[in-house]
Formats: sequence, C-alpha cells, structure tokens
Amino acid sequence: MADGLKEGLVVAVLADQTGRAGYVDHWPRDSENQPHHAGAAIIWGPDGEPIASTQEERIQEEMIVATLDATLLTRERSLANYMLRTRRPELFAELVRDQVSC
Repeated sequence: MADGLKEGLVVAVLADQTGRAGYVDHWPRDSENQPHHAGAAIIWGPDGEPIASTQEERIQEEMIVATLDATLLTRERSLANYMLRTRRPELFAELVRDQVSC
C-alpha cells in the first residue's frame, strides 16, 4: 500500500493449467498459434511478497511447494488491523456447528 499500512493477512496461491486448450481450425494443428495454457503458478506469503513461483522460460508441467514462516505469520496476525479480529462467529456459527467440534 502507498502509506505503508497493511490491510491484513492473506496467503494466496494462483495456478493455471498447462498445455493445449483445444484447436483453432484456421491454424495447422502443430502451429505455435494454437491456444495453450502457460501453466504458471505463484504463492504469496502473509506479507504479500511472492515466496515461490514456476519458471517462465518454457510451457511445462511443474509443481511448486512453499513453507510458510511461522514467525512471519505471527507478526502479520499481531497487526492491529488483522482481519480475523473483527470476525463475527455468532453470525455464522450455526452454519458450521455440525462441521467443527470444539
């Protein structure tokens, strides 16, 4: 953010398909102009910084794995505007009553 404040903790993963996405009749089947998915994947940490991503040189199947830093998670959760501080479980408790045991 421009003023240096954080909006809250978010860990995000983005993943796309890899390979051909069908064929277009007006291009030969082996043409590089046939539609395809690039197969990109990226993981962002709780501070909004990328912590893992696939390579960008070739379209290929890949898997990425990342370990979240417990110290960083704790630091982000301790911020005054951490979004879960304002949750209202009384509004959704009935929805999850049978799914969660306390």
